[in-house]
Amino acid sequence: MPYAYTWFLDAVSPSWEALVWNNYDYVMPLPVKKKCGLKYIAQPFFTQQLGVFSPKVVIPEILGAFLKAVPYRNVLLNLNEGNASEHGIAHPNHLLNLSAAYEMLYAGFSTNTKRNLRKKTNLEFCVKEQISLSDFLRLCEEQPFWKPKFRPLAENIISAAFENRAGQILGITTPDGKLLAACFLLKSSHRIIYHIAASSIEGKANFAMFHLIDYIIKKNAGNNLWLDFEGSRVDGIARFYKSFGAEKADYYRIEKGMLVSFCRWNAFKK
Repeated sequence: MPYAYTWFLDAVSPSWEALVWNNYDYVMPLPVKKKCGLKYIAQPFFTQQLGVFSPKVVIPEILGAFLKAVPYRNVLLNLNEGNASEHGIAHPNHLLNLSAAYEMLYAGFSTNTKRNLRKKTNLEFCVKEQISLSDFLRLCEEQPFWKPKFRPLAENIISAAFENRAGQILGITTPDGKLLAACFLLKSSHRIIYHIAASSIEGKANFAMFHLIDYIIKKNAGNNLWLDFEGSRVDGIARFYKSFGAEKADYYRIEKGMLVSFCRWNAFKK
């Protein structure tokens, strides 16, 4: 997962720290924030999973040792899917194994998704693999979920990903170049993360994002890769991810300390 790469942490949490076991056998990034002179841990926006990372299996004893070693009393932190925790709150991610041929992957699509991909519309469109950052962010700013504070953070992440050859913005456009849907893909050696996505009203009406995801799957089918949708606790969004054959994979959130309620409130305020 690229969330634990130093360049990604620099982009989302410039004051990050880390716990390290021996010669980097295990590492745990700590996204540190400061409020009224008090340091605390808060999961950064656009960063789904952190926790303990290692090429080895993270057994419960190792995870427990790291959690006990966190030097801050206030913690709101998402662990990663390799960190099973009986004390955490389960959150769903959705993953699609792309190793099979496209025909087999397509067979796993839901009936509704197949129907939407077959529907003919009055609008012609095509896939473009190089959408500019400015055009993408302009489309993002049209979305109901988008907040002004997201833009500088998204710019930091995407720019850093481009510099490290770990990102791409794809889009669906009309023949005259009007952007209907686009997504930023965050990449690592075996994972493609459907990280930030946006559609115009016209794009939604013409199922543009269905076609864009289908294109991503078709292009990468047969490779040792996972398409990571980043999941959702919203039923409608989760159904959308599952409709492409993605399976649920839980990760866990650790919450402790008096500042947890503040962190939750601050995460969703305008």
